[in-house]
Amino acid sequence: MTAAVYIDGFNFYYGLARPLNCRWANIEALFQAQFPNDDIRQIYFFEAMIEGPHRIHQDKYIQAVESLSSVQVVLGEMKAKNRLCKVNSCAYSGDRFWTEHEEKHTDVSIAITMVDDAHKAGYDKLILVTADTDLVPAVRMAKTIRP
Repeated sequence: MTAAVYIDGFNFYYGLARPLNCRWANIEALFQAQFPNDDIRQIYFFEAMIEGPHRIHQDKYIQAVESLSSVQVVLGEMKAKNRLCKVNSCAYSGDRFWTEHEEKHTDVSIAITMVDDAHKAGYDKLILVTADTDLVPAVRMAKTIRP
């Protein structure tokens, strides 16, 4: 069976790679080992680039992932949002706002790519790696297009 893999980078990192201490896993070899009877033709790695001191590590990882022949990195973005602390019992007298970064475009990019591939590419199998239930409608649509 021909297959394509769609990886939510943050979910992959925090759900598998980091807890198992395999942050530098070769994702091409990993999925070929997990699905030895399938012809994995494309692996999409969806990621949003973080801000701050750990960005250099993420840059190196993305470069490594991009060097794999069947992997295509699809970048989203991080959007800064100001948040207000609403804990009334907090005794802190300083600024009650902080900046939080939120991943944007990743889920939509995964959904669009999966549905487009189901429609055009004709893979026999689509493999989704995520912990995000927001992608359930895209999976349903892809299954409708190519059961």
